[in-house]
Amino acid sequence: MSIHSLSANEVTDPVTQARIDLAAALRLAVLHELEEGIDNHFTVTVPGHEDRYLTLPFGLHWSEARASNLIVFDESGQTLEGTGFVELSAHCIHTPIHRITGARVVMHTHQTWALALNMLKNNRFQRVKLPSLCVIVLLTTITMLALLFPWWRVSAWRV
Repeated sequence: MSIHSLSANEVTDPVTQARIDLAAALRLAVLHELEEGIDNHFTVTVPGHEDRYLTLPFGLHWSEARASNLIVFDESGQTLEGTGFVELSAHCIHTPIHRITGARVVMHTHQTWALALNMLKNNRFQRVKLPSLCVIVLLTTITMLALLFPWWRVSAWRV
């Protein structure tokens, strides 16, 4: 599979652009084998609405993501636009994160190595110093956001 740039007219509608970016992020996650299982979710706050979120509806694989098949759901988990419904854990995990932190993008995956570790008889992590872990999580999150959402790379660091 190869990736290449497409030349297209500039999208001016921020909701349409958010849909395109989210679908692309989901498909790129598949390319990088981050789509293990069905309880992985990416959500984006709908531009102009603090209480509405875009996500892929339950039952579709990330490789099937298109801007046109994403749904919009609200704080109560009700689908407001599109066909299908939000998976319960996506609603219960992502909605409070968006609301409490103000995050515009929340990504939640289960990598195969984490699932494999969980299946072991003695599935315990070794002790890790918290500052080291925090740096790893922060850098991983920043890198993912910067790679998957180019507009975030520019706007997130403005003061």
